[in-house]
Amino acid sequence: MFLMGGGLFLAGIVTSLPHLATILLMLGGCLLACEGAFHWGTIGQLPVIILPRGQDKTDQLRFWTGVGAFLWAWLSLCLGVFMSVLTGYGCELLGFWAIFLIERYWQNRGVIPVSFYLVKMGFTFLASAGLLFALIASHGPL
Repeated sequence: MFLMGGGLFLAGIVTSLPHLATILLMLGGCLLACEGAFHWGTIGQLPVIILPRGQDKTDQLRFWTGVGAFLWAWLSLCLGVFMSVLTGYGCELLGFWAIFLIERYWQNRGVIPVSFYLVKMGFTFLASAGLLFALIASHGPL
């Protein structure tokens, strides 16, 4: 994503690449949906199908984080396709940082391991840099 956003930025100096802009939007949506997949996976490995009411809210929050990431990615794609690619990039950028801040909150409370958090931190920074490059690139008529 970082390389593709940087390539879009550098190539945008010479010519506009509207198809590459749409492909980057789709890639960002897929990666954002995969951000929540980890949390779905931790819920899926529980032996119960329906979470008990008296249980800690962490599992329910993880479920809604996974669902929220998927739905936000879908909304970003719809806004990017039907309104403006730049709007979609902005929504995806907000989604990546929202997931990152939620995971930071959980890492401080010991819910997720530090190594996972460090990997996600690097991924979020690279994905954000790619989206920022794509936002400032010259897109021409989209």
